[in-house]
This record gives sequence, structure tokens and C-alpha cells, in this order.
Amino acid sequence: MNKNLLKKYKLKFLKSKDTFEHFIMNEAVVLSYSIKFESKIIDFGLFNKVLYKIIETNNSHLSTYLNEFEFTAEQLDEEVLPIINAAIAFPNVEQELDSVTYGALLVNNIIDLYYDGRGVVFSLPIKDLKEILEGFREYLNKPPFSA
Repeated sequence: MNKNLLKKYKLKFLKSKDTFEHFIMNEAVVLSYSIKFESKIIDFGLFNKVLYKIIETNNSHLSTYLNEFEFTAEQLDEEVLPIINAAIAFPNVEQELDSVTYGALLVNNIIDLYYDGRGVVFSLPIKDLKEILEGFREYLNKPPFSA
């Protein structure tokens, strides 16, 4: 993936010893979902600032679903990616990965997002979700770590 593409989609660069470190993600996934990893500082006043690292995509349901978890890199490794890996290894076995407001069913290599009694509001291949979350894990492990 070239540096201009990384800049266009706001995938984080970090300059280190005159080389650029960046996230290696499947370019088709980045383009298909317009993936952006962003750091946002929320100022609650009186010296209380909080850093949030978020994922933005071209689908509001997917973006909301992913950001409701407020993942840490450790949670992704220990809690989320094992469920996704199980869904990939055993595609006929249903796995659930619900967020606060979305239900999510992983089966037959697809994740279906359900919202507020409306049925399926968005679907994507499980491998794409895994790619997004692995890239986000790398982003979480890069500075800044606090506001």
C-alpha cells in the first residue's frame, strides 16, 4: 500500500529513525469500507481530557457497531479475535458478537448486524471484519496513548 493511499484514508504514519511504520492491511478492504482510524480527544473541562481511538467506515451501522466496544488491544486479542477465528474455522457453527445496541451473528463466513428490531442492517464477510480489527489493534498499540 503506498503512502498516498495511507494518507488519503488516514491510516496512521509514525516516523521512526527516518523510516515510516504503517499498518499493513488488505487494500481492497480499506477501499471497500473507506477505513479510517482516528484519535479524538474529548475535553470534559477542568483538566479532564480523554483520548478515544475510533474506526470510521462508509457504513454508519458498521462504524457504530465497532466503536461501541471501546476495545483495548488486549481485549481484541483475548476476547474478540478468538470468536472471529472460531467462526472462520467452523463456518457452520453460529457465533455471537453483540455490542451495546447491535446484535451480531457470525455464520457461513458472514457477519450480520441486527439493529433495533429492524432485522439485518448490514452484512460483511467475517474475514473483512477480522482484517479491520487486526489493523485497529495495531493502531491501538501506537502512540498517542493518552490525551
